[in-house]
Amino acid sequence: LERIWARPTAEVNGIGGGYQGPGSKTIIPSSAMVKLSFRLVAGQDPDQVEKAVRAWADEQVPAGIRCEVVFGSATRPCLTPLDHPALRSVVRAMGRAFDKPVRFTREGGSGPAADLQEVLGAPVLFLGISVPSDGWHAPDEKVELDLLLKGVETSAHLWGDLGEHWRHAP
Repeated sequence: LERIWARPTAEVNGIGGGYQGPGSKTIIPSSAMVKLSFRLVAGQDPDQVEKAVRAWADEQVPAGIRCEVVFGSATRPCLTPLDHPALRSVVRAMGRAFDKPVRFTREGGSGPAADLQEVLGAPVLFLGISVPSDGWHAPDEKVELDLLLKGVETSAHLWGDLGEHWRHAP
């Protein structure tokens, strides 16, 4: 769990090259490709990761072989400290709605959270109101109705608590 929640990762999403049809072929492929993705953690800069990957790839390629590295979009990592006053509001709101202790995890995702945090000067708060069997982003993704309603209740408590207990000083 630490690897997917708190550490940076590099994943191989796909590999291709050579003959892909049925049966075997004794060929030397003229090209090959690998598709990677990276999950960054707070303190990492996507531009620096790109430079490091390019430098590593260049070191691996023998003379006379061409290597092309293409990067797609990137988002900066974002982390709200567990002791942030706004997060205490989340804990109180979830405690009121669920009447159970709050458990913290970290979860990766792609989005503009770091940009929002920088522009607004305020923390980004994500409420994990679901269970793993909900199949996030899968073709059969679902949400349990009772959890959805608890999420609505939590949100109502959160807005009230933030208004009462937290003041943002730009």
